[in-house]
Amino acid sequence: MGVAEREPQLHLEKMVIAAILECFEDVESLIVAEKVQSAQKSAEGRIKGQLLIGGKSFTEIVEGHEYCRSDIQSLSTHIRQKRTPVARLFPAIEPAFRIFWGPCKEEMDMETNDEQVAEALAMDHANGVLDGSIWASMEWKWQKK
Repeated sequence: MGVAEREPQLHLEKMVIAAILECFEDVESLIVAEKVQSAQKSAEGRIKGQLLIGGKSFTEIVEGHEYCRSDIQSLSTHIRQKRTPVARLFPAIEPAFRIFWGPCKEEMDMETNDEQVAEALAMDHANGVLDGSIWASMEWKWQKK
C-alpha cells in the first residue's frame, strides 16, 4: 500500500481513536458524577452551609456543563496554590471535593464551621485575587443553608 493510499486509512484511524477517547471521557464523567452524589448524600445534615464560587457550589461547577475539564482542573490548582486556608478545609465543607483530594486533613468542628470558613476566606482573599485565572475574578463566599 502506497503513502497516498494509506492517508485516508490513517485519517480514519485517528477519527476512531478520537471517538473512543471521547467515550471514555463521557464514562469517566458519569463515574465522577455518581461519586459526587454519593459524597453529598453521606454529608447531608452535617454541613450547614456551602462555599459559593461565582454564585455556584463546587458540585454545580463540576456537574454542570458550563466549564470544561481544564477549567475545573484550573479551579483545583487555584484553590491549592492561591487559597490555601480554604484548601485545608475544602474537603470537609464540600463533599464533592473529597473525590479529587481525599478526606480533610484539617480538624474541623462542624458546629463552628461557618466561622472557620469565614476566617479562611478572609485570610486568602488578597492572595486569591492576584491569580490570573477565571476563578480569581469571581466572588467566593460561604452561604449558610
